[in-house]
Amino acid sequence: MADPVEDWHNGYGITNAPLYFDGIVYSGITGGEFGIRGRLTALDAKTGKILWRAYTLPAAGEPGGDTWPAGTDHFSRGEPGLFAPLHDGLLLHGEPYMHLADLASYLEADRRLDELFARPDDWTRKAILNVAGSGRFSSDRAIAEYASEIWNVKPLPVA
Repeated sequence: MADPVEDWHNGYGITNAPLYFDGIVYSGITGGEFGIRGRLTALDAKTGKILWRAYTLPAAGEPGGDTWPAGTDHFSRGEPGLFAPLHDGLLLHGEPYMHLADLASYLEADRRLDELFARPDDWTRKAILNVAGSGRFSSDRAIAEYASEIWNVKPLPVA
């Protein structure tokens, strides 16, 4: 029998369609308005059994759970309380849109990007390979299509 992702009677919600990839169904959980911690759940597509869960935010006592302490004005010293709604929404009420779900991996990728940028020859090589490998999905083509088909504007000549 399949595992239930959660029970909506307890304030949990699923506001988007599940995503399937390589035999796994991924489903996000929301419910911040009820104090629910947002999370991503992975289920085996054949059995419906839960394979793992990843919370969008660390709980108190978990690594990263003390990075933005409640009641502080660390980021708004000139205007106390300015970011309180943002803080509370992200860290206390379940963060339904999962903005911070992959923060650690984002920071790690950003660190590697900084290291690469510090090596100009490697940066240039990778940039050229990236553009060459983008093929039909180049930004120039995408911008030209948006300009023509969506925005109905014509490009300006470059002098």
